[in-house]
Amino acid sequence: MVKESGLKGVVLFSGGIDSPVAAYLAAKQGVELSLLHMNICPWGTDGFPASAPSDTSPSSLDEVQKIQKTHKERLIALAKTLSGLTRMPIALYAVPYAHVQMLFREKCKENLTCVLCKRMMLRFASAFAKKHRIPYIITGESLGQVASQTLQNLRTETDASEGVVILRPNIGLDKQEIVDIAKRIKTFETSVMKDISCQALPPRPSTVSTPSLLRTEEEKIPLSSITEELLSKVERWL
Repeated sequence: MVKESGLKGVVLFSGGIDSPVAAYLAAKQGVELSLLHMNICPWGTDGFPASAPSDTSPSSLDEVQKIQKTHKERLIALAKTLSGLTRMPIALYAVPYAHVQMLFREKCKENLTCVLCKRMMLRFASAFAKKHRIPYIITGESLGQVASQTLQNLRTETDASEGVVILRPNIGLDKQEIVDIAKRIKTFETSVMKDISCQALPPRPSTVSTPSLLRTEEEKIPLSSITEELLSKVERWL
């Protein structure tokens, strides 16, 4: 198999089971990775609840900081595991994103929240990639695994990548195949550790969408200013 040299990719890196496997599969083919974590921790760094429902918000600053510290350490551990596996240096970046999720939930059609969220992630990853002169975005999507990963929704989401090519190494794998790889590369146990869950998930996410429908919904949101805000808040974790 031919491996190309000099390739670079930004990985949308949730830290779940799928994205480390996608990162590993891309790195196996010689892609130099930068991991980009859209941090959905719903509490700001100042310790005040930002967008979490009151019944799940931490009761003290110490608890907030503990949650944030554990979350960050888990992501760094996964990045280090991947770096060791691939024998390549891997950078890990993070940006606060929970407030953006909740904005979509509050301003747009609830059932489209997941697709809107993924389009925004891809839009921001594209801006990040262009800023760092990286030609590819890598995602952990597997066809049909969740609502945002149906064929129609993937097409709608790809529309938001603004010309940056999206690579999906997991696309033809089923969940068990992905889990098996995760166990083999020793990322599975870290990926399934108890951590922050999405606070914006709608009860009935749409499995069908079109780019035009989503663009109409996005007119309710200041996309450009959100992208600029996120670019200004990127932190390097590793």
